[in-house]
Amino acid sequence: DQEKKKREKIYGVGSRVKYVVDTPERIWGFLDEHMYLEGAQRYLRAQEVQTLLTEREGKGENLSRFPLLLHQWSLVETFRGQISQRSRDRLLEQGLDVQEYAIALAAVAVIDELNPSQTMSLYFETRRAWLRGHLRTFMSFKKGQGFTSGNISDNKVDSDVGSIALVLSKAANIIQLSLCQAGQLFLEVNG
Repeated sequence: DQEKKKREKIYGVGSRVKYVVDTPERIWGFLDEHMYLEGAQRYLRAQEVQTLLTEREGKGENLSRFPLLLHQWSLVETFRGQISQRSRDRLLEQGLDVQEYAIALAAVAVIDELNPSQTMSLYFETRRAWLRGHLRTFMSFKKGQGFTSGNISDNKVDSDVGSIALVLSKAANIIQLSLCQAGQLFLEVNG
């Protein structure tokens, strides 16, 4: 009976060690598939398992039986920044479904421990970046075409006014889409 309990304890510890050891490969897979929230969740669970192994359950005993445990954990820790950065990069991509933005926002909020107002601020920061990028692209394009306010023909003015109207329309569309998505992401709908 004593031997059985000892074996069960070692098996439990070994299972936890395997969880930590398998975590980098699992997180890589999640990141490759744009499953950032799942990657963040796996990281947090592995962090809890690591804490159990190194601080709560026979610290010295576990580390002596599994000497690579600390090395493996340092490898797992590198993924925290990658999950955060890849999720933030995903938020900057245009044309995704609102659910994809929700997943990326949730992953950043979980991994970076953001509160709801910080999460909303992050969302609007990415939308401002969209808008700035769109306007910069237009301005650099126009500078390359010699866009000036000096002596220009009527055809050039008509072309420039049309281009400006198109850019402003696109900017308004970005703002409208951002507000609609913000409502979907942050407002509670009773119904």
